[in-house]
Amino acid sequence: MKAKINKLSLLGFRGATQPVEINFDTTKPVSLIFGDNGTGKSTLIDAIDFVCNRKFGSLEDHSMSSQPKSHVASLGQDSKQLKVILTSPTGAFTATLAKDGPVVSPSAGCPDARILRRSKILQLLDAQPKSRFEALKAFIAVPGIEKSEEALRTAARTTGDNYNEAVRAYTQADTELDKLWIAENKPGKTALEWAAAESAKDLTALEAAVTAIGPISTGFHSAETALATLDRNITDLATARTTQTTADTEQKKVEAKQSQGNAALLTLLQDAKKYVAGHKDAPQCPVCEQGVQTTDLLTRLDTRISGMNELSVASANVGTAKRIVEGKESIVAQSRKEFCQKAKALGNLLKPSPLKEVTDLNIQWADYENLLTHDQPMEELEAKARGLLQALLPCKSLLATRKQTDQKSINQRNAIKGHYDTHTEKLKSAKSLEGLSQQLTNALDIVSQQRKAFVEGVLEAISGEVEKLYTKLHPNEGIGGIRFYLKPNTIGSLEFDAQFQTESEVPPQAYYSESHLDTLGICVFLALAKHFMTDNTIIVLDDVVTSVDGPHLDRFMALLHDEAPNFNQVIVSTHYRPWKDRYRNARGPASKTQVIELRFWSMEGGVQSDEAVTAIKELRASLAAAKMDRQTVASKAGIQLESLLDFITYHYGCKMARQIEPNYTLGALAIAIEPKFAKLLKTLRP
Repeated sequence: MKAKINKLSLLGFRGATQPVEINFDTTKPVSLIFGDNGTGKSTLIDAIDFVCNRKFGSLEDHSMSSQPKSHVASLGQDSKQLKVILTSPTGAFTATLAKDGPVVSPSAGCPDARILRRSKILQLLDAQPKSRFEALKAFIAVPGIEKSEEALRTAARTTGDNYNEAVRAYTQADTELDKLWIAENKPGKTALEWAAAESAKDLTALEAAVTAIGPISTGFHSAETALATLDRNITDLATARTTQTTADTEQKKVEAKQSQGNAALLTLLQDAKKYVAGHKDAPQCPVCEQGVQTTDLLTRLDTRISGMNELSVASANVGTAKRIVEGKESIVAQSRKEFCQKAKALGNLLKPSPLKEVTDLNIQWADYENLLTHDQPMEELEAKARGLLQALLPCKSLLATRKQTDQKSINQRNAIKGHYDTHTEKLKSAKSLEGLSQQLTNALDIVSQQRKAFVEGVLEAISGEVEKLYTKLHPNEGIGGIRFYLKPNTIGSLEFDAQFQTESEVPPQAYYSESHLDTLGICVFLALAKHFMTDNTIIVLDDVVTSVDGPHLDRFMALLHDEAPNFNQVIVSTHYRPWKDRYRNARGPASKTQVIELRFWSMEGGVQSDEAVTAIKELRASLAAAKMDRQTVASKAGIQLESLLDFITYHYGCKMARQIEPNYTLGALAIAIEPKFAKLLKTLRP
């Protein structure tokens, strides 16, 4: 069962602000939708595209700030209510608008609509070769092959890049190994042999030594820092004690001057003053228990204390010096403890060490047993700690030198091993990638050649078909010879040339008229659709004929009807009134064409259509009227006769008086038919 469109129902789709149904007569191979600009032709064609191809129709041909789906619903209507129903012998298909675009139910069996718009003709003829190929891509492209070819091209490019990177890496590793080999005076036969031997060496002993020396160096630094702090604090303590001795001497000198006073008495008087000042209500002296006036007693104490001012200063200096000494003694004790702990930690770290620099010292560890096991450091352990640190110091620089030497050896061997491993790995990888890269390149060449051969075959086939169709439209005009071909060394770049008079292989855009280019685009479309047609293929031409003259229009109509049997259905929309008039006046094959005429569009009425009536039908209706209007019948008969005579005089080349306006009247047309020719004309009633 062939897929054709019986009926198209629109609700809330673009210009269909009101529900509308368009019925197609599937007994006629061609359906012509005629309407002036703005009557809804694009709405109907876009609706077919919406259902059959899940596309937004002509909206996709324009550049807009928003997406086409934002404008597919009628103004002021909810896009969720949008609905297009296409009815065909294979079933009814309903299209709605979802988040990701049109959704059609059922999803299979819908007619395959091939739609040509004038924008596609312009893109085919005027665009750059790559964009021109895009215009025909729906027909001649092979998406699966193109996707595979692109994947192969990406894989070949990536593999080639990886191969080059592998070559660069192992070459650089070679260079670095040569530098290291030369720096070592070229031991062995080659740099690679030497590098292999060096890479195989065991670094465990060197790494263990470097690891062990690290904490030892830290231990030395901590012990030496603690000792320096202790020595500094001991010096500070000695200075403080000297200051205290000096203060004591000065105090004794002052006491010698004052026979009635000394430091102890001064302290007693100061304490008494403090006590009495705090107990002013006491009735008697706290010492002799005699009655006393507190005020008088405080006055007497102040007098006596003032008399010992020099002694007071000396006593204060002694007190200060004593407190400083006590503070320094505490600091020294803490510093001694810290130093002994650091020396103990260093000793316990070195005692079990197998490092030669340590064992060569021959330390008698038994002499330091108390130091190494103590919990609370005592003053006598300080000497042991100093002695142990002094005994261990000779290995400090030796260990630092060994660590530096061993670390250098480790770093160099790691560098050698790194470069050697890189050389080995990347060389192996490069050999593998070289073969793979060649295989991918060969596969890409095969796929690319086959794809191009397929496309070239299609282009060659349609070139012949285009030439045949184009010759029907433009016989004996010195144009044609259309040839399509792919631009060499490109993925999708379509070129074409044609003949113009005596010149061949010229760009038709430079020599052909606008109507010639329009019809060329239509011929290309028909040839492609014919080449790739399926059992479901219908052809839709959306307002593509606008610039042709009368003779070319007649030939185009004949061509369209000749090609219509190749497709399930041909639907044409146009605002070109001469085209409709030819069917109306029976100048075209009206019996094979359904003419749908669109009336004035408005927001309130939406898209409105009528079945167009031919002039013959109107005349018959006027004749069959119960009350026939002779004037109307005569007028309609005259119009039909003018159309008939216009065709005869043009077709047979009758002589006509030239006039500015080409619409000849009935009289002029009748005079043009000579008597001898008139006798040959016959009227047949089928």
